Amino acid sequence: MTAATGKQANTLRRQRNKRGEGAKLRAMILDSAQSLLEESGDEASVTIRAVTRRAGIAPQSFYLQFPSLGSLLFAMYGTAFQALHDALVSAGNDAPDPHERLAVISRAYVDFALSNPGRYRALMSSRGVLHDEWDQYELPGAGTFALLRDAVAAARASEPGDAQALHVAATLAWTQLHGMSVLMIDRPTFPWPPVETLLGVVLNQWRA
Repeated sequence: MTAATGKQANTLRRQRNKRGEGAKLRAMILDSAQSLLEESGDEASVTIRAVTRRAGIAPQSFYLQFPSLGSLLFAMYGTAFQALHDALVSAGNDAPDPHERLAVISRAYVDFALSNPGRYRALMSSRGVLHDEWDQYELPGAGTFALLRDAVAAARASEPGDAQALHVAATLAWTQLHGMSVLMIDRPTFPWPPVETLLGVVLNQWRA
């Protein structure tokens, strides 16, 4: 081995990520992408150049963590949806019956939106685009919607209907929760009735 070769080997060793640095870099990229989306409300603003500039890293470092922009966006939405999913699961874990579980999950949904308005708006209200590399049946929010659908199904057990009727009921449940959340965020000066009162009225629609 020549002296030059030995120097090159030492340089390569110095360039390797220390333990935990890869995860730290990935988190920095995800946080930067999320903040760009929250600020603009438009997914088109989340580009590799913008993300790496916000994170203060070289563009080449991006590809050490994500093979493409689409993979970053998928991971970003997945992280945000996981936080919402975890909040709903935590709320419903100790519910004594299906109707109560649907009620507390619904309240947890609205609470999450009101407590995290920027993240919620980026998650649900930002303008997205189609991504060919994503599986349409395995989208980031699919698990969260399935949780709400299953809660609606359990509350409708006496009148289960067919799969399409359940899908319609769960979709309407989601749109009502979303509409309530967004309007409360955007119109805080409106004399809103208590959340429990509003949910109590709409819950009866979802059960039958």
